[in-house]
Order: sequence, then structure tokens, then C-alpha cells
Amino acid sequence: MKILLPSLRDNHRYVLSQVHPVWESLDPRDVYYAMNDVARGWFGDTRISEIQPVVIRFSPGFLIVRCIRGGEADLTAILLTIVEINGKRVKLCPVRTSGTIKGLNEFLSAHVPPVMSKQEVRVSGTLVPVLSDSQGRIDIPDDDTGPKQLRFITTQEVEGA
Repeated sequence: MKILLPSLRDNHRYVLSQVHPVWESLDPRDVYYAMNDVARGWFGDTRISEIQPVVIRFSPGFLIVRCIRGGEADLTAILLTIVEINGKRVKLCPVRTSGTIKGLNEFLSAHVPPVMSKQEVRVSGTLVPVLSDSQGRIDIPDDDTGPKQLRFITTQEVEGA
């Protein structure tokens, strides 16, 4: 295949988005289908074909999506509108737009949030699944089962902290 000259190539833009909650593991294909469903309702098929959204990379907590130059504002609106992907409630927050993936990787290396890990902690005699980061902070994910209750956990209640 013949290589196109730079003047004949499409100019792409890459949008970096944070994925909340961080622990959700999503399939890039499901993200792509969710983007198309939302975009079809907002802009129609013609504008989707002009924007050409493509999921480039998904890592825990971050998503990189490619589009054509001039479509980044519409792509940002699409990402902000997504609230559920394949039955999982998520929030996509666009952080930065760049002309290269290298620029986004440099930004990520300088601004990487702490990685959350799943653990079980004994609180007042019962095991509770929590997410903890490298700084010792914990978060109790909502599992959508059973009645809702507020939990206020202090360091004295956590055994082994």
C-alpha cells in the first residue's frame, strides 16, 4: 500500500477522558457502541460519520478516543452524555485534547491518580470489601444489593490499620 503524503492525510485529534468509578473494567467495544448510541440520538448518522469516533486505548481509569479535527467539541459532548455502558453506571470526564497520543501519554505520566486496589477490611467484626489507594485512603463501592445504609468508618474501627 502506498503511503499518503502528510498534506493528504486526515488530521486526527485524541481526547483523554477519566472513567469514574476507577475500578470499572470496560470493554472498548462496549464503549464504542455506547458512544454511537448517544451520538445517533444527538447528532444523527451523518455527523457520526464526519466525526469518526474510535476508541484507541482503555486503561483502568482512563480512555483515549480519536476523532477528526473539528469534531472534538462534539465528541466531548458525546462522552459527557454517557451514563451507562453495558449495564454499568459510569461517568466519562474529558480531561485533555491533543493532536498526538504521545502528548496525552506525557500528560498521563505527570498526572496519574493513585491506583485503587480491591481488598477486604474487617470493620467492627465484619469483612467489608473496600478499595484502597497507595496513600491508605479507602472507599466502599456500592454493590446495588440489599438495603442502603450509611457507613462512617474511623481509623479506630478498621482492624489492622
